Amino acid sequence: MRATGPGRHRLHPDARFDTYKNQFLLALWRQEPGLATTKGYHKYDSLLVIPDAAQRQRDATFAKKNLTTLGTFDLARLSPANQIDLRLLRNELRARRWYADTLREWQWNPATYNLGSAVAPLLNGRYYRLDRRLRNISDKISHAAAYYAAAKANISTPAKEHTELALQQLAGGLAVFGPTLADSVQQSGLSAAEKQAFMARVAATRQAMQGYLDFLKNEVLPAGKFRSFRIGKALFDQKFAYDIQSPFPAEAVYRPQNRPAARHGPAGCPALPHVPARPEGPRRHVGPDCGRPRPAQPEARRTLRYCDKKQEIGQVFYLWNS
Repeated sequence: MRATGPGRHRLHPDARFDTYKNQFLLALWRQEPGLATTKGYHKYDSLLVIPDAAQRQRDATFAKKNLTTLGTFDLARLSPANQIDLRLLRNELRARRWYADTLREWQWNPATYNLGSAVAPLLNGRYYRLDRRLRNISDKISHAAAYYAAAKANISTPAKEHTELALQQLAGGLAVFGPTLADSVQQSGLSAAEKQAFMARVAATRQAMQGYLDFLKNEVLPAGKFRSFRIGKALFDQKFAYDIQSPFPAEAVYRPQNRPAARHGPAGCPALPHVPARPEGPRRHVGPDCGRPRPAQPEARRTLRYCDKKQEIGQVFYLWNS
């Protein structure tokens, strides 16, 4: 006789977790359309997230809901691969809350807000025909005024260095909405009405961006109420723990005597041990990949922005590229 009852249709833990992972990613792309675009998922290219308090609350609810769901899985019953995935997802969700609630870069880094960086990949992409990409851009920038109104409201005691950086980047962002975009619109297959509406939205976007730039230049900078761009040891240790999956804390990584890779650092770092000269004599055969440049790990790059000393920057950089 075949088994019946509630357990009859119960999924294996791995199958259930695989289903959840797929659902999570689809929900994440909807929650963060900008992230989806950078990862090659273009269903939500037309959406623009307004970085206001309501959106931060939605982000918090999203993280809480998914952390609760992750807590329903028995780690010991999952395959090794899914155990890793669960830990990665849990760390990612916790990290997102830490960035929003504790680091709060959205308050002190004005360079966070630049629509040019959100639109340029859509304009330059080749995944859709030009007309479709332009319609997505048009829908996205229709909310530019609300986006920059939220950005202004968010800024509180920023870092001077990040404010100056924002001014430079906004100048580049404005260029995205210049002649090249206008030429693309004119050469497209959009209707005359669509072209007219598009260019009106471009003008409104440029006005909103210029207004934000003027706000930083004429109000924030002259006020002189800045915080240090350095986040301090306590926050850096927490950031390191979320960004870098390492058995060592940040302080241990800084100590060159604790890691052989540090000896590959630049000679300008006096704390680094002496690197012995290359031995003479015949060289052994090496594989075709030996010596091929490897890209720096993106998380390590992001972490380097918060190092306090040049010597530490050099040591950490060489650690992750050795």
